[in-house]
Amino acid sequence: MVRSLLFADNENYSFITCWRRLNPLQTPELTERFFEAFESLFFRGPALGCVSEVQNATIVSNYLVDAFLKFVKITGKYEEAISVLSRLAKIDSDVLAITARVMLQNNDEVKAVQVMGNGILANPRDYNLLELQADYCAGKGKLDWSLDCAIRAVNSAPAEFLPWARLVKIYTKMGNYEQALLTLNSCPMSTAKEIDLTKIPQPQSVLFPLPTDGVLKEIWNDDKPESVTSYDQSLLKLPAPTLKSTFAKAYELLTEIVSHIGWDALLKYRSNVFVMEEEYRKEKRVVRNNSIGTLKSANGILAKPEEAKEKQPTEEEEESLKLKEEEEADKMKTKRLCERWLDNLFMVLYEDLRVYTVWRAEYVHYQSQQMEYKKHSLDWEALGMVAWRLRHEDEAADAFNHAIEQRFSNRVMWKLLEYYEHKGDNANILDAVVKLFAWNHRWYNEFSPKLITALRNLVAAEGATKIASKIEAKYAPDSIVELMDSALKDLTTFKAIGTDS
Repeated sequence: MVRSLLFADNENYSFITCWRRLNPLQTPELTERFFEAFESLFFRGPALGCVSEVQNATIVSNYLVDAFLKFVKITGKYEEAISVLSRLAKIDSDVLAITARVMLQNNDEVKAVQVMGNGILANPRDYNLLELQADYCAGKGKLDWSLDCAIRAVNSAPAEFLPWARLVKIYTKMGNYEQALLTLNSCPMSTAKEIDLTKIPQPQSVLFPLPTDGVLKEIWNDDKPESVTSYDQSLLKLPAPTLKSTFAKAYELLTEIVSHIGWDALLKYRSNVFVMEEEYRKEKRVVRNNSIGTLKSANGILAKPEEAKEKQPTEEEEESLKLKEEEEADKMKTKRLCERWLDNLFMVLYEDLRVYTVWRAEYVHYQSQQMEYKKHSLDWEALGMVAWRLRHEDEAADAFNHAIEQRFSNRVMWKLLEYYEHKGDNANILDAVVKLFAWNHRWYNEFSPKLITALRNLVAAEGATKIASKIEAKYAPDSIVELMDSALKDLTTFKAIGTDS
């Protein structure tokens, strides 16, 4: 159950094409069994491990808790979840951090704030609650309160990455970019750990017959083949997509900073807080030359005193030179050495910015000349991913739409779904959900937490009857209508908001 909830939508599973992903949540009875199992096995949760951003699995941070939170979000069983957590909190007060998180998922903010406050009063060094409270205060615009909570969270768990990352975000929102860079440089990094992938050997051959239901011709029928030699292979070799674990999260923090201030300002702040290689070498040369000059004078190597006398600077020049050297030395003392991994992330960011800048310049030029700007669908996808990483969402969506027009890609459609959800564009959200349901059904993937959540939100906003009517009006007589009706019935079974309309 945990593996189904956490990894059904995970890209790391995309290479495993030899199993069928079944829906583990088909009846209300199964949800009751999940709650019973979660409560009985809760304190054994750390044995399952945790995400790579967490240093050590705890009873609050592990795969079992992550699956529980996703399960509650999918089913909407918030009251039952809080009841289970209340019983567990009597045994260990650390559970209050999970309780507050579930309450926030359910938009029950008043009770969540009370739980966070009581929990921190009972244990002032509970970094999970402090980090959650910092996130909540930042979302409400109380950055000074958020900063205080984040600093306390870092002091409570200095070896954990997530509290440091939260502190970087808060400094970025406050416009204190130098402190954000210094904090990012101090983040405890961990090497990428392999996600809990099932060790299934790749089959020699696979056969996936087309299902007879859930057909959406524009997704299943690829009648527009493209030449595999026409795309720009350099775009597929950019280093950013290869980042894993905390390094990928740190890169997201760095791109958030550069999205606020730009590359030039980022370099300026970087030189203000970090010792650059040229500065370090220059300082070493000055110290070395001063040492050599002192030694020569002491040993009487200056053979011609009269020549040396002519070259000696005046007292004012000597004083000015000494003051400059002292100022440089003081600046060097206040700066820190940039970690090698962060220095590497600056280079990764430069590559993304270079590709993005060239692409946008070309695109504007072609538009000004009223010429068609042609790219391979893989190029559009790669350029969209670059823009997405750099937080240029509108430009990314434009590139993704160009890619989809040429050839359907579920990876691109997932990004477009995320974009439409951010914009609150319900019409396009529904279109993306239907297409991804069809794609998943084509490859025998019958369970997707992300799609269930997206469909649940649509039903809550517009009602199940209206959503069903829209699907039928646009996609009938394709059999995808029957597949979507089945998905809507599942929401009705779990009494989702909007299904009683």
